[in-house]
Amino acid sequence: MLLIVSTVLVLAGARAQAPADERRQALLERVRDEGDEVEWKTLNDLARPGDAASFEALLTAIGWLHRPAALQGAFYAFWYFRADPALSARALEFLAEQAIEAGNREVRAAAVFPLSYFGAGSNAAFERVLRASHDDEVCERAMGHALAHMLTRGDEQGLHFAAGGLNFLLSTPTPDDSSGHGSNSGPG
Repeated sequence: MLLIVSTVLVLAGARAQAPADERRQALLERVRDEGDEVEWKTLNDLARPGDAASFEALLTAIGWLHRPAALQGAFYAFWYFRADPALSARALEFLAEQAIEAGNREVRAAAVFPLSYFGAGSNAAFERVLRASHDDEVCERAMGHALAHMLTRGDEQGLHFAAGGLNFLLSTPTPDDSSGHGSNSGPG
């Protein structure tokens, strides 16, 4: 009897999974067909389940996108992976990599804001972006979001991170400043 009940439950779970897989596949086909014209809603619907399969589907969809506006919509869809620690870590890694290494400045900048979705977990990603990026706009955005988050928290770790980030920004050399003190270090 127990075997029959177990079998029925497994089959019911498989039938419930099939529509989710079909829906995910249909959304992926829509992204592939519409490309950079895809609506952000479609990207959100793709990511909304917040599970590993939807994460992989979102990464696949991102591979088909090229315009910064379309990629921004895809990056914002990482919101749905906040509840899963493993997927959050993967999302942070992916977004930080995009913020640092994407070939297009608008794409790099678009990857910064979604890092803030992950609360305290985003600290290391923001720090990585600040240390590795050579794009002033990306660094300014990363510091702005990191500072807002850290100051809102108000704890000692957050304040140290914020102070360290400001010090980092102020000590970064600019093209017209070979002293290594940055353009915000004051007059002469």
